[in-house]
Amino acid sequence: MNNNKTNERKLIFPEITLEDIRKSPGGANMELAINYSVDNGNHIITGSAGSGKTTIALLKAASLEKQGKKTIFFVYNNLLLIYLKSSAYGYPSDKIYSFYQ
Repeated sequence: MNNNKTNERKLIFPEITLEDIRKSPGGANMELAINYSVDNGNHIITGSAGSGKTTIALLKAASLEKQGKKTIFFVYNNLLLIYLKSSAYGYPSDKIYSFYQ
């Protein structure tokens, strides 16, 4: 048995691109949230589990980083922390923290 396969890290879910978001149901609203100006104040993103809230927030944070703005990203649980650090959608993984870290 070849054990090299067991040591390879494979992402179960591929990284989501902005093009993927555009093609998804509600994608236009998701793109608006990502492009929303922080100068207009706070923006609350709501949705059911799996609707893309974290993805939108992380893509927004990555966009702000590219603009030279300081950001930090907190998640609620360590499993999500591990996943996001391995596929951070262009966001610096050293700026992603868990409340329980």
